[in-house]
Amino acid sequence: MPVRNGEAFPLETALGQALRGPVRSGVVLDREDVVAGVCCAALPVRSPAGAVVGAVAVMVEAGQRLEVVAGRVAEAAVAVTRALGRAGIEVRP
Repeated sequence: MPVRNGEAFPLETALGQALRGPVRSGVVLDREDVVAGVCCAALPVRSPAGAVVGAVAVMVEAGQRLEVVAGRVAEAAVAVTRALGRAGIEVRP
């Protein structure tokens, strides 16, 4: 997936997995699986119909409390998903 200036990141990242829709429920975590020293937490944002239309992700330096970050990511993704539903916005993936 393009990131900037033609660079790309593998879909095996937490963000890539969230964009594909995680196999299990909950926040997808990456504990230095892709880049040494970097951890990530991601969760998909869904349309009112349930389709994955985006994701919320946060990258932090290794050693940070990833569980706390994951909780905040979950709150943000749920809030965006709910706001789309309240607004009646149907985003096409």
